[in-house]
Amino acid sequence: MEWETMLTEEFIISVYCLVDDTMKNITENQKPRQRGPSPELADSETITILIVGECLGLNGDKAIHRYFSEHWRHFFPKIPGRPSFVKQCANLWGFIIRIWERVKGSIVSGTFRLVDGIPMSVCKTTRVNSSKLFKGIASWGYCAAKDEKYYGLKLHLSVDETGIISGAAVTAANADEREAMLDFSGDLSGKKVIGDKGYICSGEKRSAIESSGADLVTPFRKNMVDTRPRLLVKTAMRMRRIIETVGSQLAGRFNISKVIARDLWHLSVRIYRKILAHTVCCFILRSNGFYDLDFDSILST
Repeated sequence: MEWETMLTEEFIISVYCLVDDTMKNITENQKPRQRGPSPELADSETITILIVGECLGLNGDKAIHRYFSEHWRHFFPKIPGRPSFVKQCANLWGFIIRIWERVKGSIVSGTFRLVDGIPMSVCKTTRVNSSKLFKGIASWGYCAAKDEKYYGLKLHLSVDETGIISGAAVTAANADEREAMLDFSGDLSGKKVIGDKGYICSGEKRSAIESSGADLVTPFRKNMVDTRPRLLVKTAMRMRRIIETVGSQLAGRFNISKVIARDLWHLSVRIYRKILAHTVCCFILRSNGFYDLDFDSILST
């Protein structure tokens, strides 16, 4: 138990130092608020709490606030009541995205990008007709991993060859994955982009992807003639395990597939919080000589 506690303390300190330094670089030591008093709990402390809470699998502001209030008040003595804490978290959404951009920009590398989608169900299939969540946005989709239909949205991801998330976009569940790629085409420009059979395309869709600068590599169907070097295809398909691992971590540890928001803005904030937490964890792992996706090396839940 002492080893686990020490490990968590070191992780919290590492996250705080990274967040605080990045916040100072973003704001250039200027106050992030132009009007009104600053909250007692520093913004860098609040974002640290959110990141660590997400990494520990605590789902939602209520669970995170309760956990840190009960167990880590000696680290964060100025944690306010839950309403004030939740409001401060919401007001920091812009900095959460900017911190993620800075951190991932410092570690994303390589000539490959891997793309895939994560299903996000907004309600049970039996409640679709009565549900008002994401009306006009959510739709029916198909989850190949579970071989079942679901009603909701889909999170599209792009990761580099080490598992660092480099791009993200949310669409309806039935949106074309190949078109969703264009939402983060800037990250894919000049890269070999590896996708599964769902990304196979030709004609105008292929031209649009090539125009963005991406070189799409997918497995061929049985009735298609493959003239590409076998080593390239074999290597590309082996690398797909990386994004499958990232997807499993986001769905398992970070609960990203569970939609508890009631509108797209709050959902986006929640998603980027989890993506930031994943990226920060990868950064700290790499800084300490661990494999980027070996979260169990520094986290105990």
